Amino acid sequence: MTKNLVFQCIRWGAFGLALGVSTYARFAYATDGDLDPAFGSPSTTPGLQTGSISIDFGNGSNGHQDGAHRLLRQPDGKFVAVGSVDNGFGHQAIGLTRILNNGQLDTSFGDIATPGRSITTGGSTLDYFGNGITLLPSGRLVVASTIGTTSPIGSLIAFPANGGISVWNIQGAPGSAYNDVLTLADGRLLVGGAAAGMFLPTASDFSIVLYDGAGALIEQLITAFDLGGSGNDQVQRITFVPAADATSQRLGYVYAIGSVTLPDYASGHHNIECGIIKAGLYATAPRLRLEPSFGTASSGKLVLDLNTAWSAGQAGAIDGNAYCRGLSVRKDGGLLVAGERYYFGGNNDHATADDSVGFVAKLDSNGVADPSFHNFSYGAGFAFYWQHITTGSGLYEGLWFSLIQANGLPLFGGLTAVDCPQFSPLRNRSWVLRASTTGAQDATYTAYSCNTPRPPADTGFDVALDGVFDGGRVVTVGNVYSSIKPATATDFIFMRHQSDLIFSDNFDPGQ
Repeated sequence: MTKNLVFQCIRWGAFGLALGVSTYARFAYATDGDLDPAFGSPSTTPGLQTGSISIDFGNGSNGHQDGAHRLLRQPDGKFVAVGSVDNGFGHQAIGLTRILNNGQLDTSFGDIATPGRSITTGGSTLDYFGNGITLLPSGRLVVASTIGTTSPIGSLIAFPANGGISVWNIQGAPGSAYNDVLTLADGRLLVGGAAAGMFLPTASDFSIVLYDGAGALIEQLITAFDLGGSGNDQVQRITFVPAADATSQRLGYVYAIGSVTLPDYASGHHNIECGIIKAGLYATAPRLRLEPSFGTASSGKLVLDLNTAWSAGQAGAIDGNAYCRGLSVRKDGGLLVAGERYYFGGNNDHATADDSVGFVAKLDSNGVADPSFHNFSYGAGFAFYWQHITTGSGLYEGLWFSLIQANGLPLFGGLTAVDCPQFSPLRNRSWVLRASTTGAQDATYTAYSCNTPRPPADTGFDVALDGVFDGGRVVTVGNVYSSIKPATATDFIFMRHQSDLIFSDNFDPGQ
């Protein structure tokens, strides 16, 4: 599996009545987690389950590896996904596609040559990676991208509401990367990624950048961890929580999660952990300031210790690399951080990290682990999830997004390794699971897919890399083996999972 193809708090009163603005209904036909038969391709589509739709960009001659990365739900109920696709010149291009709420391709969107899809390419010399996406009040779409050159450059690119040729393209400094973007209530943009190292020029540091809605730079916060290893630290996902304070002129808090390198293990394996920062957003300069109440030694930053938590419940696979993928803020201001812990075989005897499991960390608003949250005998504040622990299989299990249902229960999605009924070999599959507030996996909601576009030649894989709420249901986007291309070719795939809690339109659980 090609890894580079393979990252909100919701509120209600009891049964939705306390809000006074929302209602819900229970539908007997909807089993939690099942794919929605009203969404996507018909059951006659070869290899695709009802409730799924795959999107082929129809371009490329060098592998046809089209990989989705992030998903956006528009206010009108349509879904836009961004990712990286082959451009036909041996390089990656930004791929955008939009589907209707029923899971059908929206042909009013995109390029003339590829209705429903837009492709922005760097031609025969540059890679353009599609990493994050947001929607401006004007209806324009803004993509966080990284341009692959000798020295990478973060790029913020705006597109018309219906896709097509970009409106503007703002580039950061050499050595930067833009991995995520969100729109504030006032139309300004926050971007998370990496900047060239402040103290280690060959490394990179966490970066949060504030732009106005037209792409003009306002301010940047660069945060160095510099704890060892390669020093290539970068933000993968950000979120913003309003928390206005008139005295300090604080508008709210920005949370950013990503990867931080540490000194190599004694075995020689690299050591990568999950890093988090919390910054206040203020009306006056400096507008972005690390929050001293958060993290280690009032620094505003924190590195999770996944290895210690893992070792409390497992004797093997001690050397691990942890990558933060998903982030949710709970009603009480605390965090749920989901991700993937790679390891080097059960006995630490593999040269590369070739297996992984999913993890979740539950923290309070200051970054302190919740001692009541864990599963099995793992360390307090951490839970680990998998279907099959394998060694050296090249099959990965991990969590790539985090959501919180209106009943307060967390939902996570990503990839797992399972046997599907129609064939026996373990393969990577899209996975959505629900947990209790204390970390135990909820047996009443766990779903994985069995899309096989090219049987019996291969049994394929499909994985979920991002997810959003849609009236209580969950829509995911990820990658699947292409039904019309050979070998390792991949397409975007959308799926919608049902819930027995279907909300009325006046309450959007995704907000």
